[in-house]
Amino acid sequence: MKKLPCFTLTVLALLSVGLPVHAQKDAASTKAEKPASPFVKKAATPGDTTVDPLAAADQPASYSNLGVLIQYIDVKRGRWENWQQENAMPLDAGPLRTLVETWIAEGDATLAESSLVMGQSGQRSKVESRRTMIYPSEYFPSIGEGPIFPSAWETRNLGTTLEADPVLESDRSISYSSAPERIAYRGESPPRPAPTGTQPGDVRWPDFFNQTVTVQANQDADQWAILGSETPLDEKDSHLTLIFSRPVVHRFETGEAVPREHDSGLLKFEWVEVDHAVLNRWLMETKDISQLVGGNLRKLANDEGGKLVNSRILRFQAGARLKNESVHEIRRATDFRQGAEGTLSTPEAFETWNTGITVEVDPIYTSNGQALEVNLAPEWTTHFGETVHHRVLMNGEWVPDVTTPNFYTMKTTTQVKAPLNVPMLISVMSLPDDNGWIDASRKVLLFMTVSR
Repeated sequence: MKKLPCFTLTVLALLSVGLPVHAQKDAASTKAEKPASPFVKKAATPGDTTVDPLAAADQPASYSNLGVLIQYIDVKRGRWENWQQENAMPLDAGPLRTLVETWIAEGDATLAESSLVMGQSGQRSKVESRRTMIYPSEYFPSIGEGPIFPSAWETRNLGTTLEADPVLESDRSISYSSAPERIAYRGESPPRPAPTGTQPGDVRWPDFFNQTVTVQANQDADQWAILGSETPLDEKDSHLTLIFSRPVVHRFETGEAVPREHDSGLLKFEWVEVDHAVLNRWLMETKDISQLVGGNLRKLANDEGGKLVNSRILRFQAGARLKNESVHEIRRATDFRQGAEGTLSTPEAFETWNTGITVEVDPIYTSNGQALEVNLAPEWTTHFGETVHHRVLMNGEWVPDVTTPNFYTMKTTTQVKAPLNVPMLISVMSLPDDNGWIDASRKVLLFMTVSR
């Protein structure tokens, strides 16, 4: 047998101590990999989570949106207590919710509020209908006659807020964490009788009352649950507020992938006003809310007197964040120097608040190009005059001296997957009345339509 040349043996020895094949591949891939930008989304792939994991492999691409509907109903205490004595409290509150509709018709209950937000499984969504109240938190002694002078400020949001985090389980039930909240202004409570120089409507020592429920639950998509019975916002002993919850599932299918010449598109947002009682009838008469979310609700609103109160159209490029604003900038004084007796104070510091409509979106098409995955944060803020916090006596009249602006905001922050050319319901909010306070008798439905 011939011996191998020394040169050949040396080469073999060097190869024998080299990296294993899989290690060489890992090193190469690590070297080539670059950190992903947090602002640019990757295109969806056939196996990604944008496709409903419960859809059959041989079926068209199926996508799901999950939402939570919360309703507050003020019920006469006697009627509610009599029902509890005769019935066990069920986990499935569907029959009870239907029964409460008859109480509303008979005048023993009142639909107080409804709030809804659509989102994605495992993602947190939030919808707000709120008035921003700015009020004094500290005071200086007054100069001369009159009430003490505001020196520091706090802010409280009044109205309705719904925050939800739904998850689609493998058995198609919905698990969710939710934190619905209602806050109301309940007048003034000064530490001593109101001093000379204050008038009804002035805000100096505000009282607030809130209803807050923090809950985790698991329900079927068409199942109602009762989250609690609470003291009503007006604190009347004659009634209790029942808080009902229902998860909402919106499923849709898309066709086969189509060639895409570009990744541009158009988004249309519509704010549509409807009567609260009419919206409740639509929700109660429809067992499968998915069809309502996916276009039918927009048609019902159009056919039954819904009013388009605002709209916006945005052109977008997939993968790029977009923000459109139509705003009026209002300067608000944040610090005042008290004037001499009988003279007005002097504003010394300011901040800017934007009123109007701002829409921020972050869109990306799904793998087949037939649906759009989008993060969105549309916000509509309105200015409703000023609130008086301090007055000065001038020429025998107590005139406003220190004031702050009142703002009302309707805002939705969420993530959805939307089919093309369908006006999809995003959220349900409450409009303000003529004075900038929440008016739950009128609802505004936010719709989004994707086209390309």
